[in-house]
Amino acid sequence: MTPETENLNEIRTIESTRFEEIKKNNPEKLKLTNVPTPDQILEATGVFGLGDLPKGYIRLCLNDFIVEEVGLKGEIRDIEALSNEPLKESEGNTVYADLVKIGLGTIEAISSIANALQMRVEKIGYAGMKDGKAITSQKISIREVDIEKIKSLSLPQLFLKNLVQGKGAMAPGVLDGNRFTILVRTETEPDVDFLEKKIAEIENDGFPNFYGVQRFGTRLLNVEMAKFLCRGELESAVKTFLLESGMREMPLFTEIRQKAKVAYGNWKEMLDIYSEMPYSFRHERIIVASLAEVPDFRKALFAINDQVRFWVYAYSSYLVNRKISQAITDEIEIPDPMPMALGGPTTDPFYREYLAEDKTEGYISNLRQFPFILTKRRDINPWIFAKIHEYYFTPFGLIISFSLPKAAYATTFLASLFKIYEGCPIPEWVKRDAVDSKATLGTGSVSNTLERLNFTGEICRSCGQGIVNQEEES
Repeated sequence: MTPETENLNEIRTIESTRFEEIKKNNPEKLKLTNVPTPDQILEATGVFGLGDLPKGYIRLCLNDFIVEEVGLKGEIRDIEALSNEPLKESEGNTVYADLVKIGLGTIEAISSIANALQMRVEKIGYAGMKDGKAITSQKISIREVDIEKIKSLSLPQLFLKNLVQGKGAMAPGVLDGNRFTILVRTETEPDVDFLEKKIAEIENDGFPNFYGVQRFGTRLLNVEMAKFLCRGELESAVKTFLLESGMREMPLFTEIRQKAKVAYGNWKEMLDIYSEMPYSFRHERIIVASLAEVPDFRKALFAINDQVRFWVYAYSSYLVNRKISQAITDEIEIPDPMPMALGGPTTDPFYREYLAEDKTEGYISNLRQFPFILTKRRDINPWIFAKIHEYYFTPFGLIISFSLPKAAYATTFLASLFKIYEGCPIPEWVKRDAVDSKATLGTGSVSNTLERLNFTGEICRSCGQGIVNQEEES
């Protein structure tokens, strides 16, 4: 079995066992020491000019952050757990279902489903990517599969509900947006007057449509790797991906990368080094296995084409963020809609100064060798509007429910209200109270969902402190 074909659930279990051993014997290897501030993180994503805002911490528990997809007809694909729901059968060889998951990204979840059903992942369709550090629900389609296998499917951290048999398949963009229910934990008792005023301003005037931090990778290195690709420096992109720790990596992973740096070029030895943590370093292992077979950096990058695509789109997003930030700080007009960066000759003049500064003006010819990366014009609205459903102030935070159109980020909305903190180490001022945000707002509950997800928690990948209330993953 190769890194590309191995069972993700199996290597995740192997790695979780190893994390438990390290937490017991060498906990210092799991604790972050140099933690970037919210301002440093924003700067790395091209965002500035948001002003002085109160501190807010998100995702202490995964059920603090709930994402429910909204269909084209306005239907809410909620996270509520149903039991023994019947399959609605009709003609067609596609099964549609609502995927509810916790602590998994969309690609991780559908890969897990595909492995369990022993089918190609391309047979599973979805409309949009959903956050991994959350409880989320979205509609998926599964083509050419035995219905009985889906009915009996049992996988950790996810379940399928509302099964319907039909024709066709889900495709990217076939959604209206997402409804969010989020608890932001504040340093002090919320300033109700300030926050109510800001919420009203956002609802009336919109907020800057920055791309959120999740677009830029855990280590915040996606932009740097994309710059190398845009300059045609493929080995530099690969070396950065394999060897650099970035801003938010714990000592254990930094140690593994340092070992790999010493062994660089000895691909088989590097593969053994990364296999210490086979799940977290699964993409590194795929690249190194490819290089061990044929020392061709272009071929190796093709082996993780989804990741490479994300790098380039992160750089495009970074340039968009810089342009919107400049518009705010310099009080200049920008078109609405405005062109995305890296969209070809018609978009380049809009970003000329940034491309020249980064020496990436030749991106079109250098990216042409990667046909899975699109360099065609796309537009984006620099300002976006949220529909606020309701909100509730607690002594230690704000619970807020709102909807955003597709391709808009909840963290960007929140960044207009708070200076956002997340991950580890958890600030001392964060209150640890367990909260069922949906129950508080009267829009349902997460208790049955958590029970059905059977999520027992994993070691926090950033500090080894464990999962707060069994639902935090970093």
